[in-house]
Amino acid sequence: MPLFKRLEAHVLAASRLRGGDTTVPVLADGKTGTGRLWTYVRDDRPFGGPDPR
Repeated sequence: MPLFKRLEAHVLAASRLRGGDTTVPVLADGKTGTGRLWTYVRDDRPFGGPDPR
């Protein structure tokens, strides 16, 4: 959890975020449902930013 909190603070401190929404199969009650995985990253390189991705 401490590592997660540091990564979260670093990513959310960016002026720009990129987000992704991916569907994944999830087994529930013997049937396959659809789950969603949301991912956020910071990558300011396309805008000339000096910070690492």
